[in-house]
This record gives sequence, C-alpha cells and structure tokens, in this order.
Amino acid sequence: MRVKLLYIGMSTQQVLNSVWGPPDNITRSVIGWRVLEAWNYGGGNVLYFENDRLQRIETSRR
Repeated sequence: MRVKLLYIGMSTQQVLNSVWGPPDNITRSVIGWRVLEAWNYGGGNVLYFENDRLQRIETSRR
C-alpha cells in the first residue's frame, strides 16, 4: 500500500514510494554541504528537499 500523506522530514525515497511518485522534473542545487532539490509535479505542486529530506510542500489551491 502506498502512503497517501506527505510529512516534513520524509526522505526522497519515501516520497517516491508514496502516491505522489516521481515528479515531472527536478531542479537541483548544491551550496556547500547542502543539496537542495525542488520536485515539480505540475499544476503548482512542488516539494522542496534539503539533503534528501522533505522541507516544504506547496500545493495549488483550486
């Protein structure tokens, strides 16, 4: 069974195994020891990761 809810602190692998699955595209930046990723799912839905951990969830409100 796939996880339906996301929560701050999830790993990228946990998100991939959730109902969200893989994103449409990933923007990645490395700043010193920090690896920042923005996973774009389209429609204004973006997940932000720092060092493989979910930090912020943005969803469209339609």
